[in-house]
Amino acid sequence: SALTPAGEEGQILNLAVNHFAALATQAVVLTTSARPAFKAIATNSDSTSLAQTHLADGLNSYYERDLGLAEKEVQVVRNAVLLSSGFLSIGWNPSLGKEYAVGEDGKALREGDLEFAVHTPFDVAFDETSQDFDALKWCCIRKRESRWELAATYPHLADEIIRHGDTVGMGGQTEFATTRTRQRAESDTVWVWEFRHKPTAALPDGRLIRFLSADCVLFDTVERNEAGEVVSHGYPY
Repeated sequence: SALTPAGEEGQILNLAVNHFAALATQAVVLTTSARPAFKAIATNSDSTSLAQTHLADGLNSYYERDLGLAEKEVQVVRNAVLLSSGFLSIGWNPSLGKEYAVGEDGKALREGDLEFAVHTPFDVAFDETSQDFDALKWCCIRKRESRWELAATYPHLADEIIRHGDTVGMGGQTEFATTRTRQRAESDTVWVWEFRHKPTAALPDGRLIRFLSADCVLFDTVERNEAGEVVSHGYPY
């Protein structure tokens, strides 16, 4: 917005006011102010089932308090209000969690933990012709991650990952047309794509692939072993 002069001698100032931001904020507050309280209920009365409910309640509190799940859910609602839809992905990150041992390479081994990420409609690809979102069998998600962290996590691909930090755009082509493009090319983050396919009749084991491009695959549940045989580890979620 800006102040623009008006009147015969500029004695009046016009001010553009954005009412849409206030309406969007109000919609988000009304939607998220009364959050549902999840409570685990045991279907049986035995001691094992009761212990599992206590564990489930503790996990819910942990993820909301320590991992900021509640704040991310608000971001999803805000994206839905502004962009018609919002997404929250849940994945497993082996580099998180408590350290329990040291590997042969001297690096710390961790227990791993869940990782939550918020995405806009521009970051999620799926079959838009499907009439039931819950019936989708596959989706592809992208998010920005540090190329230096990725290089440390996948040392055998470190050189390729670092080179990808010098490219911009989704096609992997380097551009230096403008100053802004040059700043993006020097960013420490890269786009990481994650393809998820549930087990189906066509793909019985399902599949999970994390990649930067077709030439730089970080992780794939389908791999070729030393004997040359194709082995599928299945969909992990």
